Amino acid sequence: MFQVPSRRTITRDCMKLFMDEKEKLKSSLSTSSHMVSLTTDTWTSIQNLNYMWVTAHYIGNDWELNKKLLAFCPIADHKGETIGKCLEKIIKEWGISKVCTVTVDNATSNNVALSYLVRRLNDVHGTILKGEFMHLSTYLMLDCAENFEKAFARLEDDDMSYLASFGHDYPPNSDDWKRARVFTKFLKIFYDATLSFSSSLHVTYNVFFHKLIDIRQTLLKWKDNDDFVLKSMAANMQKKFGKYWEDERTLIICYLWLWFLIQVSG
Repeated sequence: MFQVPSRRTITRDCMKLFMDEKEKLKSSLSTSSHMVSLTTDTWTSIQNLNYMWVTAHYIGNDWELNKKLLAFCPIADHKGETIGKCLEKIIKEWGISKVCTVTVDNATSNNVALSYLVRRLNDVHGTILKGEFMHLSTYLMLDCAENFEKAFARLEDDDMSYLASFGHDYPPNSDDWKRARVFTKFLKIFYDATLSFSSSLHVTYNVFFHKLIDIRQTLLKWKDNDDFVLKSMAANMQKKFGKYWEDERTLIICYLWLWFLIQVSG
């Protein structure tokens, strides 16, 4: 008859398994000759607790693309230096010596965080081009990449390693590039809104409602897009948007409150 282990035994076995797997991953990251790219974000829970996650992306010795969650941890606040120090601690903890890029959103604090991290990494291991291009956003990457569509098309004919890098997939075709251009225009709305909301040199409350409405109208428009991929993406984003802002009473209250603030400050 099978004897159910105690909760302490299960806890001990789970922690041992976790530590064993962590050591394997740490060994792979610290001894790999390949560069590691990181993605990270922070947010605040409904309990007013701040959290941060960090994911590593790298190509292993078997030439397979790996994506590993390195950290999901509480963080004191969303200040740039706090984020930068936390990233530095995680990089050291995992023994990562070659950081290629760090992808974040466009909050102003991330500029401070990445500036801090680049200085620290340059002091220890160094970075590509002294970290000038370490801080990337999805919008900026796509906006830049679309200008090189013809160059990527030439690679298909002239560089076999380029084709091999896709494995069983295929390089982007004309439809993919067309979709990327539309998606880039869509991301620009969020990019501009983020820059407006996170500005530290001027008042931002007066643009909040207008940017919010722009995002809402764009999502509604995209839900009727002929492209199934874009249509599905817009529907999912609209669902998340509606979780916080679909109630018209909430929008009206926000508008009236911002209008009142403008009148008082004017």
